[in-house]
Order: sequence, then C-alpha cells, then structure tokens
Amino acid sequence: MFTLGRMIDFNYKPNKLIILFSSLTVLLGWGVTGSLLSGAYIGVSVFLTWALTREVDPKHDYSALIAAVFSLSNVFQYESFQLLDIAWILLFMRLVNRLSGEIPTTFDILGLLALTIYLSISMQNSSYFIIYFLALVANRKNRKKKADLILAGIISLGFFLVESFFLGYLFGHLPNQLNWIYVLIVLALIFSFLLYWLLAKVRVTDDKGNVVAPARILTCQTMYSLAVLLLLLFGEMTWNNLTVYLSVLGGIAVYQIGIRAVRNRMT
Repeated sequence: MFTLGRMIDFNYKPNKLIILFSSLTVLLGWGVTGSLLSGAYIGVSVFLTWALTREVDPKHDYSALIAAVFSLSNVFQYESFQLLDIAWILLFMRLVNRLSGEIPTTFDILGLLALTIYLSISMQNSSYFIIYFLALVANRKNRKKKADLILAGIISLGFFLVESFFLGYLFGHLPNQLNWIYVLIVLALIFSFLLYWLLAKVRVTDDKGNVVAPARILTCQTMYSLAVLLLLLFGEMTWNNLTVYLSVLGGIAVYQIGIRAVRNRMT
C-alpha cells in the first residue's frame, strides 16, 4: 500500500485557492512563454511549492499560499524544471514526518529507493542517497519489522559508494567558483534552521487527528534544507527549481514575520 500520498479536501478554502491559483498560473505561463506545455510545467511547480511548504510548515495553511505566490516569479524567468526532484523531496519528507497518519510501508520505502536510484543516475549525483539514507534512519522507530529498512539501506549504501568513488558522481558538479548570489543562497539555507527553531513549539496533528512528535517535524524540516543544500552543491540545479525551494522558505518566513507583527500590535 502506498501511504505517501495525501488527499486534498476540496471543501477547505485554502485548498480551493491553490487549485484555482495553479490553474490560472498555467494560463499565465502559456501567455507569457507562448507554450501550453511550459505553462503547465509552471502551474505544476506552483502547486508543488505549496505542497512542499505544507510539509515543512504543516500548521499554517497561508504560509504555503504565500510561497506559491513567490514561486510565480518563474513565469518571467522560465528555462526548465526538474519536477521529479521536487516530487522526490516531497515524498521523502512525507516518509519522515508521517503526516498521513500511516506508518510507511515496504512499497513506500522501495518505491522511493527506485526513484532515488533513477535520479542519481540520470542526474549523475550520488548525494540523493545521503538524504534517502537519513530518511531510513528517521523511520526506524515504531516499526515492528525493519528488514525492509535494512535491505534498502544496504542497497542505497552500495549505490552511493559505487557512484561516488567509481563513477565520480559526488564531486563532479562542484562549482568552480563561488559568486555572491551563490553564497547568499547558502546563507539563506543555513538561516532556515533558525526559522525551524521558531516553529518547533507548534502543535501539529496528522491527517487522522493524532499529534505528531515535534522531533519528527523538526527532522523533516532539517532534512528539507539539507537536501536542497546538497543538490545545490553537488548537482546541477536549475534556477527555476531553486526558486521553488527558496519560495518555500520565503513563504514561511514572511508569514511568521507578519503574524508576529500582528500579535505585537494587538498587545
């Protein structure tokens, strides 16, 4: 059984808004780029930005909508997306935080392993396995049977060693020089850990109404920034993908600043 998918309640206002906004983005992207396919890519990326933010900051619906608005800037700088990368990050976060209320199944673990192997080979980047392995470690609790975790861990470790040291996939895409934009992006990702600290005391429930352990949410948040950082340093991330990832952090930060400013005025 696949447990990493989450149903969208179309009776819930924020969910209606993101569907409408994503659909309008497709039309806007089509008009700006002149290509319906490009518009569809941009619209899907806006929706995925929202979905990523819902996993990083599950308590606050509107931080995800703000993030989606930020990612709309891709309409005016469209080149290419690595949508599978975004989907992969979304799935491993769900594997870690378990917001679906279900314990991940063997199908989830091996399915995500297959996607990780595919991406590492197609992108020639073995750092995918670092995040995947950490996700396995985070899933060791509350599982009666751990054979699937052990098997997946052994396979991922084997692929990582072969790709890194025999195929040269780990350091093959390191930047030759660092410009100020690159440095600012890295600093923003490091700053995100402070943002997660601000969210650490928020009570979060899963799709079944059960309280999620704060440590599990924090682990998911930390792994998000770590994944983006590794893919940035060791891969060939497109600017459009980077915009999506930074929009997630920007949406959360702006929402937190705004809500705290409102509270201060009220007091």
